[in-house]
Amino acid sequence: MLAEALIYSRPGVLEILPALPDQLAKGTITGVRARGRIRIHSFAWDLAARTATLPVTSAVN
Repeated sequence: MLAEALIYSRPGVLEILPALPDQLAKGTITGVRARGRIRIHSFAWDLAARTATLPVTSAVN
């Protein structure tokens, strides 16, 4: 699944860009949910600029 190449989660861990294919060096996705009741509102990355932005919230304190 493409979402797992961009965002990987397991209890207590959120990894970004763990296995990004070369053809996706830049992009944006929205509305992703991860384990631990985490919501990634949007995720934008640009490997050439070495940037990644992702506002997240969690329903767990």
